[in-house]
Amino acid sequence: MNEFQKNILNLVNCALSGEAPKPCVTDYASIYKFAKKQQIIALLFYPLSKLEEFKKSEIYAKFFGAYMVCLQVSENQTYETGKLFSDFDKENVSYVKLKGTILKGLYPKPEMRTMGDADILIKPEQYEEIEKIMKSRGFVYKYESNHELVWQKGNSLLIELHKMLIPSYNSDYYEYFGDGWKLVKNNEMSNEDAFVFMFTHFAKHYRDGGVGLRYLIDFKVYFDAHKDLDYDYIERELEKLRLAEFYKNVMGVMAVWFDGKESTEKTDFITDYLFDSGVYGTEKNHAKSEGVKISKETKNVKGRKVIRLLFPTYSAMKERYKVLKKAPILLPIMYIYRYFDVLFNRRKNITKNLNELKYYSDENVSSYRKELNYVGLDFNFGDDEATESQTKKEGKE
Repeated sequence: MNEFQKNILNLVNCALSGEAPKPCVTDYASIYKFAKKQQIIALLFYPLSKLEEFKKSEIYAKFFGAYMVCLQVSENQTYETGKLFSDFDKENVSYVKLKGTILKGLYPKPEMRTMGDADILIKPEQYEEIEKIMKSRGFVYKYESNHELVWQKGNSLLIELHKMLIPSYNSDYYEYFGDGWKLVKNNEMSNEDAFVFMFTHFAKHYRDGGVGLRYLIDFKVYFDAHKDLDYDYIERELEKLRLAEFYKNVMGVMAVWFDGKESTEKTDFITDYLFDSGVYGTEKNHAKSEGVKISKETKNVKGRKVIRLLFPTYSAMKERYKVLKKAPILLPIMYIYRYFDVLFNRRKNITKNLNELKYYSDENVSSYRKELNYVGLDFNFGDDEATESQTKKEGKE
C-alpha cells in the first residue's frame, strides 16, 4: 500500500474506534477530494476534527460544510425510513430492510454511513397497498426496473423497493436467491444470510465496473456488531455462488486494513482497485466489464456492441418506450423513432458511446477478464443472460 492509502485507512480505523488519528502526511485537500469521491465525508471528518492542524487548515470550512450536509441528509433519511417502516407495520405490509438501512445503525454515528438510496425488499402482490403508503408519505414514483420500483421524496431520499434481491438477468446469482423470501423469517434474514447477500451485491458491483472501499468498511462494522457469525455457513453458501475464492481474497484485504497484517501482491491489487474506483466504479471499467459479458456470446465484441447501440434488445427498448409493453409489434417503428430521438435530444450520448467503443477492444476485454479471474470472479452465466444483462444500460442510451 502507498502512503495515501495508509493515511486514509488510519482515519477509517480511528473513526470506528473513536481514537485520535496519527498526524497526516497527506494534504487535507486530497483527503477531501477522495472522501467526496468515495462518499465517506462524515466518516473521515470525525477523526480529522481531532487534529488541531486540520482545524487550522484552509480546507476545514469546506470539509465542515460537506459534513453538515451529510448530517442533514442522514437525519432526514433516518426519519423518513422510520416513518415508512412504521406505516408498513401498521398495514401489515411484509418488508425486509437491506444493506444501508441495516448498516446505518451499526456505525458509531449513523451519518458515517451515507445512503444513496434506501433498499427494501417487498412482496409485489402487496404493491397496491404499498403504493398508497408511499403517496401518503409524500413520495413520488420515478420508474420501474427489472428488480425494483423506485420512489423519491425531495432531492435527498430515494427508496428502492426490491421485487427481488438480485436482478433476474444476473442469473448466476439470481438462481441462488430467487426473489429472496425463502431466506426471510419474521421480516428478517439471519445475520449470516444478510451478509451473504451483501457480499454478493459487492461482488456484482466489483465485477460490473468497480466499487469503493465503503463496502469493506461495512463488512468490518457488520462483523464487529455480530461476533457470533457462523463463518463456516457463510463460506459454504458463497461456495454455492462461486464466490468463495473472492471472499477469501477480500478477507485477506480486510486483515491488512483492519488487523495490521502484512500486505501481499493480491491484497495490494484489490486495494488499488477499490481506492481507484470511487463509490460507483469507473466508466472505463464498466465498458470493459460489459465487453467481458458480450464475449460470452461472441468473439467480435466491438462489432456486437455497435449492433447493440444501433439496435438495442426488445427488453431494453421497452424499458425506455413503455408503449412497447402493450404493443411489441411497434418495435421496428420505435427503432426509427429512437434514431431521431437520439439525434435531436441526446446527441451527447452519441459522442459518449463513440468514445467508449475504444474500451471494447480484444486486448481490454481479455485484460479485464484476467483481472477478475485473478481475484476469484467471473460471469457465470450463459449467452442469453450475457445479452440481457446489458438491458438497462442500453435502454437509456
